[in-house]
Amino acid sequence: MILPVQRQNLPEYKNIKFSGANLSLYDKGCCVVALTNLCNFFGKKIDPIKLSELLEFTNEGNVIWNSLTKIYPTIKFVWRYDWSNTDARLDIINDLLKQRNPLIVSTMTGKNRRIEHFLNLWEEKNGDYVCSCPLKGGINFKEVYGDPTRWIYKVILYEYEEKDLLDRIKVSLEQALNFWENLGISLKDIDSKVGALT
Repeated sequence: MILPVQRQNLPEYKNIKFSGANLSLYDKGCCVVALTNLCNFFGKKIDPIKLSELLEFTNEGNVIWNSLTKIYPTIKFVWRYDWSNTDARLDIINDLLKQRNPLIVSTMTGKNRRIEHFLNLWEEKNGDYVCSCPLKGGINFKEVYGDPTRWIYKVILYEYEEKDLLDRIKVSLEQALNFWENLGISLKDIDSKVGALT
């Protein structure tokens, strides 16, 4: 599976502002970027700049979660868990991931870990979580942020309606073809090799 890994800390995002709070995508855009990764995972081709123009925000610049569903009605905002004052329920997280529900979670980063940071959780693997981090790219959660029971604070769940599944399959096929083309292998070459084996 090719997982989307958009980054917020790119030079081209330094002067991109979003929300009425005029926040910088480069410094404060982790939530927008995590939502961008989610949209691309579900087959919606969009970049963080465009998505930041379409999302709704509070006066402080926080994303209004259900505004994503207004943009893409087939990506349904379901709920948000907040475990800021207790240990994260990894059993709930694992059950959701087993059902192929990618999650957006928050942790704490920065000096003395006082800055809330959002990232994507895609799957549980060998006691850790495969993630797309807007600051660090493709990572394993525990290796970078520590014990997920301690350092996962919030979990945001969206569900994807299956009637748009063909869009997602189409994007996956395009990504696979681009991969082979970058290696100099054409679809005709693949077809001839498969034919020779059958």
